[in-house]
Amino acid sequence: MNNKNVIIGGIIAFFLIGTLVIIVNFLMKPTRLASVEEEYIEDETIVENDNLFNGINIVKEIYNNSEKSNFLVSPYSIEYFLHMLKDSSTGSLNQEISTLLENTKLVKINNQDVYLGNAIFINPIYGIKNEYSYIIKNKYNGEIFNELSADKINNWVSSKTNKMITKVVDDSDLVDANFALLNAIYMDAKWEEEFACERTIKEDFTKLDGNKIPVNMMHKVVSNAQYIDGDIKGIILPYKDHKLEFIGLLPEDINSFVNNLSDDYLNSINNQVINKKVSLALPRFNYEYKNDKLKDVLGNLGIKSFANLDVACDDCFLGKVFHKAKIELDEKGTKAAAVTGGVVYKNAVSPDEIISLDFNKPFVYFIRDVATKKILFFGVTYEPNAYEEGSC
Repeated sequence: MNNKNVIIGGIIAFFLIGTLVIIVNFLMKPTRLASVEEEYIEDETIVENDNLFNGINIVKEIYNNSEKSNFLVSPYSIEYFLHMLKDSSTGSLNQEISTLLENTKLVKINNQDVYLGNAIFINPIYGIKNEYSYIIKNKYNGEIFNELSADKINNWVSSKTNKMITKVVDDSDLVDANFALLNAIYMDAKWEEEFACERTIKEDFTKLDGNKIPVNMMHKVVSNAQYIDGDIKGIILPYKDHKLEFIGLLPEDINSFVNNLSDDYLNSINNQVINKKVSLALPRFNYEYKNDKLKDVLGNLGIKSFANLDVACDDCFLGKVFHKAKIELDEKGTKAAAVTGGVVYKNAVSPDEIISLDFNKPFVYFIRDVATKKILFFGVTYEPNAYEEGSC
């Protein structure tokens, strides 16, 4: 009888201790994160009427504040960064970013050809609040580094973009910095039907100023092409597995097209498609774009409270926001990468006091996830690479 009581007592003690451990672990986690996963939408659950954010207003603002040369941004990378930045605040910064993002949820894309990475690099002298570390690690699957150096950041960027982007900051950017927050995206997708190398020939490409330059023009005949037969002609080219697609458009006036671009137009593209046999000529190209003034762009779009990061740190401000992107498109497929990041400084220095010493004509294109219609990359090619004989 005594043995039975001992066994029963042991079982009760086991359950009581287990329950206590669960309660303690629950109480130790920040309570505001209880609904962290509810802020995501998995791409398998997307329906036609979901209110999705494609960042068209951000694309327009960056485009209009850039030189009219080859242009490439990743709206998805910028959106991801803004969601992480939004969670650094419970006040006005949170509200301003929510307004810019139209109070939409972040869509998680599950695609074997697309790779994402998030990270925060912390100056151990200043540190950040545990709650924000928890958010970055558990909500965004981010990496936490208790080291803040240009080498550490640039090596991480190079790793996450498969060496397409190797440098985004210098040590001079990190003086008096509290932490750096980054998102990286990389894609590597092969065409469903590759262009034959032997059909790539030297042809003229007419630039905006009317001058012609020789380029490597790829050719192929697509028997059942998704030809866009709207006011603006174009084509949809699928990548393998049909989970990504390249949409090439030939507007007469690119500036007007970009400034009038809307979600309604993007959603209407598939309705303009007819299946036709198309003899396609598309230039091979690769280039890089960078913008170190993304903070000014965000300011123009209504984000002003750059010193309201109460969840992450006290007495700090967002001093620099940057975006860098690169694309390589050839006969086999497309590789593209982008990085969006921001550097947060201690309030000993005012943001204003930081000085940085450091087709056959232009066309628009974007690459989007088929399931969600999220735009991963948006670009304008004004001038492809010069022709190189035998470079295929």
